[in-house]
Amino acid sequence: MFKLLILIPIIMALSCKTNHISPDQYKEDKIIFGDGGGFSGYVNHFCLLNNGNLYKKMHRDTGFVLLTTLKPNLTDQLLNQWDDKGFGSLKLNQPGNAYHFMEYIRDDHKQRIVWDPYK
Repeated sequence: MFKLLILIPIIMALSCKTNHISPDQYKEDKIIFGDGGGFSGYVNHFCLLNNGNLYKKMHRDTGFVLLTTLKPNLTDQLLNQWDDKGFGSLKLNQPGNAYHFMEYIRDDHKQRIVWDPYK
């Protein structure tokens, strides 16, 4: 009986865990941005999904980590900036030794811009 009393709270805690979809598997709109390069060649990623989840994946991480969930109106505003500010028509692929990048993935279409932050 004692074992059952210990086991019940553990099962309840595990069943309440929320499942977050990894940005790698997310099929809807998302913006990925970050930086990389340099001597180490490491790349840092941040990913904003259209459901408001903001993830990070730093150079040594094995997967994305949820940072926060943004309010829907802020998420919509950030995603709409891609087209409103003209990033949708920008053709820029000029990395240097180190680089910054932004990538918008929408409906299986990917647009990526890369630039050297030191030029």
